[in-house]
Amino acid sequence: MSHPPYTVEDMDNLEAGEYREWDDIICVKCSKVTKLTLAFTCPFCWSRYKQDGTPHRQAKRTVHTHGSRGDTSVRIDGHRSAHCNGPSPERAKGGFYLYVTPGTTGATTE
Repeated sequence: MSHPPYTVEDMDNLEAGEYREWDDIICVKCSKVTKLTLAFTCPFCWSRYKQDGTPHRQAKRTVHTHGSRGDTSVRIDGHRSAHCNGPSPERAKGGFYLYVTPGTTGATTE
């Protein structure tokens, strides 16, 4: 599998919940990285849904986490499977590419 055409610098300008699409893969900027986890705001999942499947008026975006393998450096972390479980998880069926950028809380540039 080749890598997405987006650089760390391209992705650093995204806000929480924004994404870029590449083939069927969703590229997102991590909001936080620690020695244990990478966290990002999912562009598709919400904390609460109405019965018709739409997000509740007071819903907040869901934050998903993945293991960071002990690495807090600025990087393209690579492909990760989707944890989405809302009404439309097929949107992220190709998984995610996670970007740790200079704007990611906890990221190191060494």
